[in-house]
Amino acid sequence: MAGMLPPQVPICVADAVRDHLLHNCAQLGAGYALSKRADAAVDAAHEVVKVRLPRPDTNPTSQRLRPLPRARSL
Repeated sequence: MAGMLPPQVPICVADAVRDHLLHNCAQLGAGYALSKRADAAVDAAHEVVKVRLPRPDTNPTSQRLRPLPRARSL
């Protein structure tokens, strides 16, 4: 489409998302090897967010962060 702007993310972010979708994307909490890798990737991402973003109770202007939902295995 004419006039569309390019994505506003660094190429390293796009590459990381692509890598995750191709190699680690699976049902969370299912217990098989690929699912365990996906669980580990999500857990690592949660840790990065905890470190990088201020806690809501220490920054009154930030919105409360809700935890990402986790899939349950059957």
